[in-house]
Amino acid sequence: MAYKTPGVYVEEISTLPASVAEVETAVPAFIGYTEKAVDNGVDIIEPRRIKSLVEYRKYFGGPAPIKGLEVSLSSKFAVETLKNSPKFCLFESLQMFYDNGGGDCYIVPIYGSDGKLVTNQSGEPSKSELKAGLKKLEKADEPTLILFPDAAFLEKSSDLNSLQVAALMQCAKLQDRFTVMDMKEDLTGPETGWENSWKTGKEDFRANVGINNLKYGAAYTPWVQAGLERYIPNSEITLKKGDATLELSGLEGSDSELVSQAIVSLQDAQTGNKKIETAITGINPAIQTKWLDLVGKATASPTKAKFKDVLAFLLSMISPFAVWIKDDTSATSKQLRGNLLLEAKAVNEDSVRDNLAKLIRYHAAAAAAAVGLADAVGTTYDAAKATLAPTGSLAADNSIFGEETEKAGQVAAALPILTALFGELLDAVASMDIAGDTAESTADKTLYEVSASYKSIIDAVRGKLNWLPPSGLMVGVYSAVDRKRGVWKAPANVSLSNVTRLSYAIDHGEQERLNVDVTAGKSINAIRSFAGKGLLVWGARTLAGNDNEWRYVSVRRFYNMVEESVKKSTGWVVFEPNDSGTWIRVKAMIDNYLTDLWRRGALAGAKPEQAFFVNVGLGNTMTAVDILEGRMIIEIGMAAVRPAEFIILRFSHKLQEA
Repeated sequence: MAYKTPGVYVEEISTLPASVAEVETAVPAFIGYTEKAVDNGVDIIEPRRIKSLVEYRKYFGGPAPIKGLEVSLSSKFAVETLKNSPKFCLFESLQMFYDNGGGDCYIVPIYGSDGKLVTNQSGEPSKSELKAGLKKLEKADEPTLILFPDAAFLEKSSDLNSLQVAALMQCAKLQDRFTVMDMKEDLTGPETGWENSWKTGKEDFRANVGINNLKYGAAYTPWVQAGLERYIPNSEITLKKGDATLELSGLEGSDSELVSQAIVSLQDAQTGNKKIETAITGINPAIQTKWLDLVGKATASPTKAKFKDVLAFLLSMISPFAVWIKDDTSATSKQLRGNLLLEAKAVNEDSVRDNLAKLIRYHAAAAAAAVGLADAVGTTYDAAKATLAPTGSLAADNSIFGEETEKAGQVAAALPILTALFGELLDAVASMDIAGDTAESTADKTLYEVSASYKSIIDAVRGKLNWLPPSGLMVGVYSAVDRKRGVWKAPANVSLSNVTRLSYAIDHGEQERLNVDVTAGKSINAIRSFAGKGLLVWGARTLAGNDNEWRYVSVRRFYNMVEESVKKSTGWVVFEPNDSGTWIRVKAMIDNYLTDLWRRGALAGAKPEQAFFVNVGLGNTMTAVDILEGRMIIEIGMAAVRPAEFIILRFSHKLQEA
């Protein structure tokens, strides 16, 4: 600084080194199919960070629906097989993630080649779609764990393995993330075949996952049965005994008066809901687009012909609702309508019903005007009698529907009224929840409570639907262990929450062959059941099980954390003078960080110098040529703590000495 004016000058001299800000270690990215991907009407295209299941529901919706499920029963009403079960499990895996200690995570929704969201409402997973989601994740910096539980339902094991290889390649390229993998199992059939399914999945995995980048991934087996509650609507289940369909009246114990009444109530409620489902079929965003197009044309050219086009389209919307309002005044139907309307956005049943009636009256008036009966505009719809009665109160100017109507002002005045009512109709219908807490679900739950055989069937079906690949709960375990102990603690010897059983009981001998793969070194971590201890994660190896450097999950993830933290914290050094002053500051910064890790138990050694080293300088890590070419080379060595995987107790006889 040049001093030209006499006076007192203050200079602040920086004597303290910069610090290393530690990156997060357990931020998983779930790649999979969602019900929706919308935030305030805008599509969520990029990976989105969320912090709770409530937030997931807000942006991405709920689980895959149960549709057309076929349940095969034995002669004793035991569930043997399922057909048409959902092929998506992202939502359930996320539930298990939070049940086992998960925190913030990323959701990567799946978009097709046409740019449209691919939902979990029908179909099955696609390798190409999931790979596109994985590619999109590459641009996100924060995720540290990759998983795609939906991929375990891919039809071919080779497709699953291809996706896993791509994930390992991304981890190796970015060096800041780790992949948690599943193996394919088919648990929809009888349990007698599950052992073969488990063995086939294990063998296919080892044969097809390759040998590259194994240190960046870990695999877990077997699948787990989650203790998740889920409503299974009877209307979406077909019960089969042999080739014959079993009606509810054929259930064991259905001759009980209580069970019989519950069955009748359920059937009545199903009939009522079918009518409502028929009434709202086809109401979707395309309708609003068509409506706005017609209104736009009528506004631009407000003639009677354009106005009648608007009303004609309105007729196609209103006719089903006219039937709904007037038909069937039974108590069950009234309850159905009441429940649906209370769930609508309108304030109460009457306001929705009145608006629908107004729309019907507009249509009736237009139809009458078309045949010269202009006075029919003064009518109202009687929901009870399903008739039109004169009122003369609908429009201030009845001539709007008359043959002489050519005045732009009359048409323009009517269009906003119709548009407002049409919007109310769409809002009301959009918020109706047919599968929610309606008369049908109430009757279904009643039958579940009073019929022992029906309860056992539904419980068994729920159990089969709750079989999940373990990756979701495992990243929850990673998160919990990282938070409580640190990323350097192996995520093993940990109890699992909300898991009821395992698809296959791995014994000691089988785990030996999983843990140590003498052929290719691909270790697979076991989840096992122990008497008096419950279900535990009983493995802590990466796929590189024969690699002394990167054998353990905790070591690989610890290095990921340190490497990424130091990399981001040394950004200020770029373009600084490559001299001893800068070297000392960088070395002090890294020394301080590693010393703190040593004190926290992440590094082994009685003293810091035994736990790590940091070298930088001319003649040490750099040559004169390195400096001329702008390279500052820093060497860091760490003695990372490793898990005590094998506890060996040695006993011997001691000779008597006295």
